[in-house]
Formats: sequence, structure tokens, C-alpha cells
Amino acid sequence: MIWPGTWLVRTFVHDHRNVTDQKVRYGYVSLEAWVSILVNLLLGTSKLVLGLLSGNIALTADAAHTYGDMASSVVLMASMRVAARPPDEEHPHGHGRAEVIGTLALAVLLIITAVEFAHPAIDRLLGLHPLPQKITKVMGWRMVPVLIVFWAVKEWMARFSSHLGERISSEALIGDAQHHRSDALATLLVVFSFVGTEMGYPRLDGLFGLGVVGFIGWAGLHLARRTISRLMGEAPSEDLIAGIVSGAASIGGVRGVHGVEVHDYGNHKVASLHVDVAPEMSAGESHRVATMVEEAIRRRLGMSATVHIEAGESPEINSRLSRIEDVLQDFAKKEKAVLGFHAIHVTSSERHFTVDLHLTLAPGLPVEDSHRIEHELAEKLNLDIGVAKINVHCEPAEHEDLPPIP
Repeated sequence: MIWPGTWLVRTFVHDHRNVTDQKVRYGYVSLEAWVSILVNLLLGTSKLVLGLLSGNIALTADAAHTYGDMASSVVLMASMRVAARPPDEEHPHGHGRAEVIGTLALAVLLIITAVEFAHPAIDRLLGLHPLPQKITKVMGWRMVPVLIVFWAVKEWMARFSSHLGERISSEALIGDAQHHRSDALATLLVVFSFVGTEMGYPRLDGLFGLGVVGFIGWAGLHLARRTISRLMGEAPSEDLIAGIVSGAASIGGVRGVHGVEVHDYGNHKVASLHVDVAPEMSAGESHRVATMVEEAIRRRLGMSATVHIEAGESPEINSRLSRIEDVLQDFAKKEKAVLGFHAIHVTSSERHFTVDLHLTLAPGLPVEDSHRIEHELAEKLNLDIGVAKINVHCEPAEHEDLPPIP
């Protein structure tokens, strides 16, 4: 059985698997926005009519919340349409930050809605505006199953938006999913409001109305804080820095990485980093290394990079390289299956230190012994030198007449 959301994606999003393409991303957002607009228009109108007929503050506030979700979808679709524009002379890195600005606009709409409905909810709680008696005559307990249906529809919308947001890594869509879920939870509070009123506690309408306002305001403030933080320039995550350093370290000739910076342009990130190479490396070779590092980062992380080559001796790397060779010599003398080592590659950055090396092992050595040797060598290097990451590549010797370990 195909989940309805999956059917909608396959039907209305062209080339839906190519989620890195900006046009495809806009297709996902467009689909979510139109579904949200249609569903929220129907639900919001139903809630508003029932809220006005019953005089229930919580339900009327919930209707406004639902209409706010619809307006947020319109803003989201407009911002993503701008974000999908290609780079131009004034915006060489594209228009991806329009998505972030649109998300901030959604947060402002939610906060305004919360403030507007806080006053009548407080008045109802204090008894300044009594609940009309016609609620018990017109609505009564029959409202409860209707509200449960409203909740189920909004919960489905939350899961639908979250699924699409995770698929294309869009904070805006994930934020919209939070709006739908807060609306679903608010609807549950409205259920309690009706139940309390029917049981003879009309002021519960004001209390649960404030609960709905709290959901709306919290969603707006939380989204605003995250969005403003991103606009101000958040520090890249440890995982992203590690990925950049690892991508650079995978290229032969790279001896160190430092000065890593990441610039976030919404749907596009650009990294800049300094790469250390041996001072005797030629200009042509260093240019080739820089190009390969940029390509490695693009391939691994899907982001562009600007690499600055720096040539010079690194006392730290040279010192650790000498200590690593000492550890390897001592290990090879004790482990008879190790016949040699070569291609020691050391890379360091401000936060990471990585060693890649190749071990030559005796022919016919069982796989489990190779794994044991790798594990024991990694433990010894970590214990003696404090290597953050070590990659050991074991190779069987072609013959046993190898030169002795130095």
C-alpha cells in the first residue's frame, strides 16, 4: 500500500528523486503549500463558523491559527519561488536565503496571532465576557467527534510536511510541520474546552483558549529564534567541519588543514579552508591538489569550496610523524606478521588529527588476524600519541623476501 503522501509526491513532483535540484525542491514546497492551503481553508472556515455559532474563544482562536497556517504556506511558497532563482550579478551565490527570510515571516505571523487572541481569552477566563448559553443548545457534545476529525487531519498534515522537509532537508517545511502539529494540539485543547463547558465550567474556555495561544506563541518564538540565529551566521557543526577536513585529508599531498569557514546561503553552502603542503611542492602540483580538494568536498558534502594553499614546514606534523614511525617500528618488531609499513599520511587541523598508513602483512594471514592487528595498532597510536583518527590499510606481501623493518 502506498502512503498518500508518497502518491502525491510521485504524481505532482517531476523528477522527485533529484532532491538536490532547486527546481525539484521548489516542486516539493509547492506541493506541500497547495495541500496545506486547501486543507487549512476548509478546516479554518469550519472552525470559524462553529466558533462564532458557539461563542467559544478557544475554537475561534484555533480557527485563526489554522488560517495562519494557510497564510504561512503562501509566504513559504513565495519565498521558495524566489530561492529557486539562479545566481545573478547582484547575488552570485543565488537567492537561497529567501527561504530563511520567508521562514522568519511565518514566525512573525504566528506571534501576532498569539498576541491578538490572548486578550479575549484572558477576558473569558476572568468572567468579563460570559460564554453564550446557545453553545449548549446548538453544539453540545456533538462537537467532540467533529473536533477529533479536525485533529486527525492536522496531524496528518504535520507528518506530511515533516516527511517532505526531511526528504529535501528544508527547515522551512519542517517549521511548517511544527505549525500543523501545534494546530493539532490546539484542537485537542478545544475539545477539553467544550467538555469543560458542557460540565458546567465555562471559564475553562478562557483557560484552554490561553493554552491555544501558548501553542501559537511558542511555535512563533521558537521558529523566530532559530531563523534569526541562522541569519546572524551560525557556527558550522562539528560533523560538517569533520567532513570538510576528512575530504581534504583524502587527497595526497595535504599535510594540514586550518582556517575552515562555512558560509550559509540558504540552500547552498560555501566552504573556505587553508591547506598545508610541503614547501618543495611545485606551483602546478599545488594547484592540482587544491582542485582535487575542492572536488572531494563537493562530491562528499554537496557544497562548493575555496582552497588556499600554504607551503611550509609544520613542526607539529613533523614531530608526530617521527613519533608515529617510532611506534610502527616497535609494533612491527613485536608483531611478526607485520613485514613493513609505507605511505604514512598525516593531516591535522585545529580540531582533528588523522593518520592514514599502509601495513604489509605476511602472505596467507587470516582476515581475523588482520583485523586484530589493525585494532591493536590503532589503540597503541591513540595511547602513545593521542591520534584522533587512524585509518590502517592492510596489504598482503607478494613474497616473503622483503627488506627488514628499519
